[in-house]
Amino acid sequence: MSQIEREMMTPEQRIDAALDSVLRASGTSLNHYRTRIQLDDMRKAMRNVMSDSYIAGSNDAVRVIRGGENDNN
Repeated sequence: MSQIEREMMTPEQRIDAALDSVLRASGTSLNHYRTRIQLDDMRKAMRNVMSDSYIAGSNDAVRVIRGGENDNN
């Protein structure tokens, strides 16, 4: 998938693409999960992971801008 295609995706499409990527790495795919409860729970979990990663990256950027170091280094 190209950068332009990723930029054109809705947040929901990005969540499903990320979920599908993880599932494919484990030998399955999002297409095998059909119940609304399963999909909603998996999407909620992925949304939380993506949100936590975004917040951590944002906090790292603020530390660098302020002259501090990234705690992960």
